[in-house]
Amino acid sequence: MSIMVSETDLIFLALNLTSVFITSILTVFLVRFYRYFHYIPLENIVLGFGILVVSYSFGAAYQILRIFPVVPKTNLLLLINLALQTLAFSFITVGYIFWKQEKKASRLMILLTSLVFFVVILAVLSALVYTSDAIPDFAAWMEYFHGVNFALLAFVAVKSFRNYVARPDVRSSTVPGAFTLLAVSQYSLFIWSIDRGTTSLTLGAICRVIGFVLFLRVVFVQRRAAING
Repeated sequence: MSIMVSETDLIFLALNLTSVFITSILTVFLVRFYRYFHYIPLENIVLGFGILVVSYSFGAAYQILRIFPVVPKTNLLLLINLALQTLAFSFITVGYIFWKQEKKASRLMILLTSLVFFVVILAVLSALVYTSDAIPDFAAWMEYFHGVNFALLAFVAVKSFRNYVARPDVRSSTVPGAFTLLAVSQYSLFIWSIDRGTTSLTLGAICRVIGFVLFLRVVFVQRRAAING
């Protein structure tokens, strides 16, 4: 069996494997923080990062099967990957919406709001994709999912920046920048889904990894501060 490996496949595979590794570490530390603080909106953000781990795992599986095509059709894995990313960012977005309203919202209310938020997004995207009589291709789904993800992350970036300005904390100073880089990554991937340019793909990959590294910096600084008392 001959194996044809493109530069795009290798970039996406490396990106997804790196993302799985970093988000797994982030999720572990965020779970510990939640157990310590028991702040309900934080639980939503923890769930969001946990879902990202699963999402990027599907993304890595998709790329591996493209390189080693033992299964004829793998597009479903890509669709699951994209949908789970949007679900994850929906959870994180709703977590930030309720960040200062913990007393007004229960855990169930925040959870249901996140799920309804995602279902509405999915319904709107489905309506957009199925507007024509032609069978919808996955390229259209990629464009819409990346576009929505960019909008969600841009909102969170602005929200986190406002929170930081209102209550500056050097330990979390890189959070707005991290979300901004993730938003730029999604925008770059949105552009790539249209023009298939290597530059936009590479930029999206680099921004995502740097964004997650900035999150790692936050959790390690928070952990050190907690240990030092």
